[in-house]
Amino acid sequence: MRRLLLLAALFSVPPLRGAEPPAAIAPEPVPFPTADGLFNAPAHSAAAAPALVGDDAVRIDLVLGLPTALRAQARLGDTKVWAEGGAAVYVVIPSVFVGLRYDGLLHRSASDTLLVRPGLDVYYVTVYSDDWRSGRYRNGIGVVAADFDIAWQHRWTDAVSGNVGIKLGCGVGVTHGFVFPAPILGVTMGLQF
Repeated sequence: MRRLLLLAALFSVPPLRGAEPPAAIAPEPVPFPTADGLFNAPAHSAAAAPALVGDDAVRIDLVLGLPTALRAQARLGDTKVWAEGGAAVYVVIPSVFVGLRYDGLLHRSASDTLLVRPGLDVYYVTVYSDDWRSGRYRNGIGVVAADFDIAWQHRWTDAVSGNVGIKLGCGVGVTHGFVFPAPILGVTMGLQF
Protein backbone atom coordinates (compact mmCIF):
# COMPACT_ATOMS: atom_id res chain seq x y z
CA MET A 1 0.00 0.00 0.00
CA ARG A 2 2.80 2.33 0.76
CA ARG A 3 4.16 1.76 -2.64
CA LEU A 4 0.85 2.63 -4.27
CA LEU A 5 0.58 5.83 -2.29
CA LEU A 6 4.13 6.72 -3.21
CA LEU A 7 3.44 6.13 -6.92
CA ALA A 8 0.21 8.16 -6.74
CA ALA A 9 2.03 11.01 -5.05
CA LEU A 10 4.76 10.97 -7.71
CA PHE A 11 2.26 11.16 -10.58
CA SER A 12 0.07 13.79 -8.95
CA VAL A 13 2.87 16.30 -8.34
CA PRO A 14 3.38 18.59 -11.33
CA PRO A 15 6.84 18.39 -12.81
CA LEU A 16 9.29 21.02 -11.68
CA ARG A 17 10.18 23.56 -14.34
CA GLY A 18 12.93 26.10 -14.42
CA ALA A 19 11.96 29.75 -14.16
CA GLU A 20 10.77 31.13 -17.51
CA PRO A 21 12.60 34.17 -18.79
CA PRO A 22 10.53 37.34 -18.79
CA ALA A 23 9.01 38.35 -22.10
CA ALA A 24 11.48 40.30 -24.19
CA ILE A 25 10.86 44.03 -24.07
CA ALA A 26 11.47 45.72 -27.38
CA PRO A 27 13.95 48.56 -26.95
CA GLU A 28 13.08 52.04 -28.16
CA PRO A 29 14.37 52.62 -31.68
CA VAL A 30 17.54 54.68 -31.60
CA PRO A 31 17.84 57.53 -34.13
CA PHE A 32 20.51 56.87 -36.70
CA PRO A 33 22.19 59.08 -39.29
CA THR A 34 21.00 58.74 -42.86
CA ALA A 35 22.83 59.43 -46.09
CA ASP A 36 21.80 63.09 -46.10
CA GLY A 37 23.03 63.68 -42.55
CA LEU A 38 19.62 64.08 -40.89
CA PHE A 39 18.57 62.12 -37.85
CA ASN A 40 15.31 60.20 -38.15
CA ALA A 41 12.85 60.40 -35.29
CA PRO A 42 11.25 57.04 -34.32
CA ALA A 43 7.97 56.46 -36.13
CA HIS A 44 5.95 56.25 -32.90
CA SER A 45 7.63 59.28 -31.33
CA ALA A 46 5.92 62.66 -31.21
CA ALA A 47 9.29 64.32 -31.76
CA ALA A 48 9.68 65.67 -35.27
CA ALA A 49 12.83 65.58 -37.33
CA PRO A 50 14.92 68.75 -37.13
CA ALA A 51 13.86 71.66 -39.30
CA LEU A 52 15.58 71.51 -42.65
CA VAL A 53 17.82 74.32 -43.79
CA GLY A 54 17.13 75.40 -47.32
CA ASP A 55 13.34 74.84 -47.45
CA ASP A 56 12.57 78.53 -47.72
CA ALA A 57 11.26 80.22 -50.86
CA VAL A 58 13.19 83.53 -51.19
CA ARG A 59 16.88 84.45 -50.98
CA ILE A 60 18.55 87.86 -51.09
CA ASP A 61 22.34 87.85 -51.64
CA LEU A 62 25.08 90.40 -51.92
CA VAL A 63 27.95 89.30 -54.18
CA LEU A 64 31.25 91.17 -53.72
CA GLY A 65 33.77 90.76 -56.52
CA LEU A 66 33.53 90.42 -60.29
CA PRO A 67 30.73 91.34 -60.62
CA THR A 68 29.49 93.05 -57.48
CA ALA A 69 25.76 92.36 -57.44
CA LEU A 70 22.55 92.44 -55.47
CA ARG A 71 20.77 89.18 -56.29
CA ALA A 72 17.22 88.04 -55.52
CA GLN A 73 16.20 84.40 -55.95
CA ALA A 74 12.85 82.60 -55.81
CA ARG A 75 12.32 78.84 -55.71
CA LEU A 76 10.47 77.42 -58.72
CA GLY A 77 7.69 75.33 -57.20
CA ASP A 78 8.76 72.41 -55.03
CA THR A 79 12.06 71.90 -56.86
CA LYS A 80 15.74 72.61 -56.23
CA VAL A 81 15.78 75.12 -59.09
CA TRP A 82 15.77 78.85 -58.36
CA ALA A 83 15.06 81.77 -60.69
CA GLU A 84 17.36 84.69 -60.01
CA GLY A 85 17.82 88.24 -61.12
CA GLY A 86 19.40 91.45 -60.02
CA ALA A 87 21.62 94.40 -60.70
CA ALA A 88 25.39 94.20 -60.98
CA VAL A 89 28.46 96.33 -61.51
CA TYR A 90 31.39 94.74 -63.36
CA VAL A 91 34.36 96.92 -62.41
CA VAL A 92 32.55 100.23 -63.18
CA ILE A 93 30.03 99.08 -65.79
CA PRO A 94 26.44 98.63 -64.53
CA SER A 95 24.28 95.75 -65.78
CA VAL A 96 21.15 93.70 -65.06
CA PHE A 97 20.91 89.92 -65.16
CA VAL A 98 18.49 86.98 -65.00
CA GLY A 99 19.20 83.27 -64.71
CA LEU A 100 18.60 79.89 -63.12
CA ARG A 101 20.46 78.17 -60.27
CA TYR A 102 20.29 74.60 -58.89
CA ASP A 103 20.80 73.63 -55.23
CA GLY A 104 23.14 70.65 -54.98
CA LEU A 105 23.40 69.31 -51.42
CA LEU A 106 26.87 68.41 -50.11
CA HIS A 107 26.06 68.11 -46.38
CA ARG A 108 23.08 68.80 -44.13
CA SER A 109 22.65 68.81 -40.36
CA ALA A 110 19.93 70.12 -38.06
CA SER A 111 20.93 73.76 -38.49
CA ASP A 112 23.66 73.87 -41.16
CA THR A 113 23.81 73.08 -44.86
CA LEU A 114 26.70 73.03 -47.32
CA LEU A 115 25.57 73.54 -50.92
CA VAL A 116 27.15 73.66 -54.35
CA ARG A 117 24.90 75.77 -56.56
CA PRO A 118 25.67 75.78 -60.30
CA GLY A 119 23.95 78.46 -62.34
CA LEU A 120 23.59 80.08 -65.73
CA ASP A 121 23.01 83.84 -66.03
CA VAL A 122 22.50 86.27 -68.88
CA TYR A 123 23.76 89.83 -68.32
CA TYR A 124 22.81 92.88 -70.34
CA VAL A 125 25.00 95.97 -70.22
CA THR A 126 24.05 99.28 -71.76
CA VAL A 127 27.13 101.36 -72.53
CA TYR A 128 27.00 104.93 -73.80
CA SER A 129 29.87 105.95 -76.04
CA ASP A 130 30.82 108.92 -78.15
CA ASP A 131 30.87 108.56 -81.89
CA TRP A 132 32.78 111.29 -83.63
CA ARG A 133 30.05 111.55 -86.30
CA SER A 134 26.81 111.42 -84.34
CA GLY A 135 27.65 112.17 -80.70
CA ARG A 136 26.43 109.79 -77.98
CA TYR A 137 25.01 106.42 -78.89
CA ARG A 138 23.92 103.38 -76.96
CA ASN A 139 25.87 100.16 -77.29
CA GLY A 140 24.57 96.88 -75.80
CA ILE A 141 26.78 94.12 -74.47
CA GLY A 142 25.45 90.67 -73.73
CA VAL A 143 27.23 88.22 -71.44
CA VAL A 144 26.32 84.58 -70.84
CA ALA A 145 27.97 83.30 -67.66
CA ALA A 146 28.19 79.82 -66.16
CA ASP A 147 29.32 79.72 -62.53
CA PHE A 148 28.81 77.94 -59.26
CA ASP A 149 28.43 79.05 -55.67
CA ILE A 150 29.76 77.02 -52.77
CA ALA A 151 27.65 78.22 -49.85
CA TRP A 152 27.44 77.44 -46.14
CA GLN A 153 23.99 78.15 -44.77
CA HIS A 154 23.06 78.40 -41.09
CA ARG A 155 19.49 78.50 -39.75
CA TRP A 156 19.13 81.21 -37.09
CA THR A 157 15.38 80.83 -36.51
CA ASP A 158 12.55 78.81 -38.03
CA ALA A 159 11.99 81.65 -40.51
CA VAL A 160 15.47 83.03 -41.30
CA SER A 161 18.76 81.53 -42.50
CA GLY A 162 22.03 83.24 -43.30
CA ASN A 163 24.57 82.16 -45.89
CA VAL A 164 28.13 82.90 -46.88
CA GLY A 165 30.15 81.44 -49.73
CA ILE A 166 32.29 81.89 -52.80
CA LYS A 167 31.35 82.25 -56.46
CA LEU A 168 33.53 81.02 -59.36
CA GLY A 169 32.91 80.85 -63.08
CA CYS A 170 33.39 82.42 -66.47
CA GLY A 171 31.26 84.24 -68.98
CA VAL A 172 31.43 85.04 -72.67
CA GLY A 173 30.60 88.58 -73.72
CA VAL A 174 29.55 89.72 -77.18
CA THR A 175 29.28 93.23 -78.61
CA HIS A 176 29.25 94.18 -82.32
CA GLY A 177 30.79 90.85 -83.31
CA PHE A 178 33.58 91.13 -80.74
CA VAL A 179 33.75 88.16 -78.32
CA PHE A 180 35.59 88.44 -75.00
CA PRO A 181 35.93 86.42 -71.75
CA ALA A 182 34.38 87.70 -68.52
CA PRO A 183 35.76 86.04 -65.36
CA ILE A 184 33.35 85.55 -62.45
CA LEU A 185 34.85 85.60 -58.96
CA GLY A 186 33.31 86.79 -55.73
CA VAL A 187 32.23 86.29 -52.15
CA THR A 188 28.52 85.84 -51.43
CA MET A 189 26.58 86.65 -48.28
CA GLY A 190 22.88 86.88 -47.73
CA LEU A 191 19.62 85.91 -46.10
CA GLN A 192 17.03 83.28 -46.91
CA PHE A 193 13.46 83.42 -45.65
